[in-house]
Amino acid sequence: MYMKYQKNKKLKKKSIIGICILSIVCTLSSSLLWGEDSLVSYFDIAPLKYEEYIKGKIQHGYYVEEFTKMESGQKALLEKMTEIEKLVSKSYETNMAAIIGLRGIFSSILESTQELYWSMQQNQNRAEKTAANLTEFKYVKYSDGKIVNFKEGLVSSIENERVVDEYGNVRIRHTFNMKYDENRLLTSYEATLMDTLGNKNYIYCYGIKYTPDSVFYGGYDTVANKNEIEKHIIEIDPAGNKVETHWKALEYDGKLLKAESVEIDDSINGKSSFTRTNIQYENGNYRRIKSYHEEGVGTDGLKYTKDRTDIQYNDKDQIVGYRETVYITNVDGSITKVTTEAKFEYLYVPPQFGEDVEERDPDRLLRSIITTTVENPDGSKKTETITTNYFYDNNQTLIGASAHSEFNGNSPQRWEYTDNEGHILIREEKDGEVKYYYWDPVNRQKIYVSADQVTSTLKPEYNYQGYADTQYEVISGILMVKQTTSSTSYYGQHISPNELQHVETSTIIYNNQIVTYTNEKGETFRRVQAIERTEHYETTYPLLDPNNAHKSTIDKIYKYEYDTKGNLSGLTLVSGKGHGWEYGANQGFYGEYNSTITEEWKVILGKPVMTKATELREYVN
Repeated sequence: MYMKYQKNKKLKKKSIIGICILSIVCTLSSSLLWGEDSLVSYFDIAPLKYEEYIKGKIQHGYYVEEFTKMESGQKALLEKMTEIEKLVSKSYETNMAAIIGLRGIFSSILESTQELYWSMQQNQNRAEKTAANLTEFKYVKYSDGKIVNFKEGLVSSIENERVVDEYGNVRIRHTFNMKYDENRLLTSYEATLMDTLGNKNYIYCYGIKYTPDSVFYGGYDTVANKNEIEKHIIEIDPAGNKVETHWKALEYDGKLLKAESVEIDDSINGKSSFTRTNIQYENGNYRRIKSYHEEGVGTDGLKYTKDRTDIQYNDKDQIVGYRETVYITNVDGSITKVTTEAKFEYLYVPPQFGEDVEERDPDRLLRSIITTTVENPDGSKKTETITTNYFYDNNQTLIGASAHSEFNGNSPQRWEYTDNEGHILIREEKDGEVKYYYWDPVNRQKIYVSADQVTSTLKPEYNYQGYADTQYEVISGILMVKQTTSSTSYYGQHISPNELQHVETSTIIYNNQIVTYTNEKGETFRRVQAIERTEHYETTYPLLDPNNAHKSTIDKIYKYEYDTKGNLSGLTLVSGKGHGWEYGANQGFYGEYNSTITEEWKVILGKPVMTKATELREYVN
């Protein structure tokens, strides 16, 4: 249940006067007769039904001017957050390992909450929406192709509604079977949403409930309230994957939502939930949330808290920046802290249609700059800044993107084990028994050392810094990572803490394709999917091996596997080969080898997770 709400009883005297004098309704100006507060005043003092009042306005020529403005307004206030989460998540794809703990938070919330606020958006539109079917006008057609149909004075369906994102992708939405209660408040609806690949998602929203003071003519632009307090949403994609969302309002201040809770059950990504409280707005503007506190549980089962502050907007109410602090509670109870500062720049998009379309297409995302710092309980830390640039043609259609990231950090302190001869030892624990050994490359066997000959040293943490560059490709409006190259320099460990130890470089290339599937109904649908991934790694030692005579390399080829629904079902390492040398503090480089690498992967909550990895080395004579 909602915790509290405040009823706004303010009335404007000029509205009361204007509507009381019903006998001269034809001669009054439309601005006076249709003041934003006049509906509330009229209901308080006049015996006539609202429908009769509306019919009088329509008959005297005010309908076309007033009631064809069926504004959608800006995107729903909280859907803004969802859209920006998607932009941030796309930036993280360049190096998801840097924020591995956030996966459980992002995975289902991003895809589940977009629909959540659609009915709220529609419900908060002006009271003009209830005006038709009292004259020959039973639908309104807009210059962007949208058609709004009416029945018994209420919106019954919406056809060809354009849903445009910050990349310029246009999805087409059809909303139908809109049902209302005895108070003419929307209680359920169905919809389909067609994406850029031609796939249709089915949506069913039901159980919409309201605060007791809600009336059908209420909204952000009137004194009267129309505040939702609960709803259920089911979303089903063409493959039959289902996402169920249960939303509740916990607190209102007038029309401003101050707290909410969301539970999500995703058939692929798993269950998650969150509660947002202390939602603050910029000067009381419902379109501009300035900050909020969030507590939740990600799909990985880990609890987290999040405080997002200093949220800033452009003139189209698109987010241009914010700060955020997240605390993730790990399985062992330790805490990982993630701080983020995000900035967004946009490309101006002029109005695409006539003045009858009040909701303008959003400006295109031109650049995002995301700085993230991850502090782990073991003392390791990483800071990364990812700058992503997006490219468009003359029609503001997305044609590509590239990202550059720079990062630095440190590893946790570690124990190093050596024997009296200076061999670096490997600690082995089995069935409670601890042993130490080093590898003898000549005889190709483990040489165990007794515990009384082992010296344990807590080595200082090593530092690292580097960069990565990512190229994206656009397939049917969907951004996919095409190639990522990176270079990381490590300092310390075997040498002094401030001297360069080794450099690791990598090149990862993805093969992305459109794949067509057929569902149980015989309907085809398409997915943009990674089919294959190749990886190449090199490790060099600039100080110890300036001529790169002992460079180590690893090459891997992966194949992605999908089930009949197009869901990721497996990841297979088709080929894994390595070449390199052993290194010891006293021996230097020795033991050249070729290796075969094997890995085992499982798909858990829609994501590939490595469960086992082995490297079999064959030493050169």
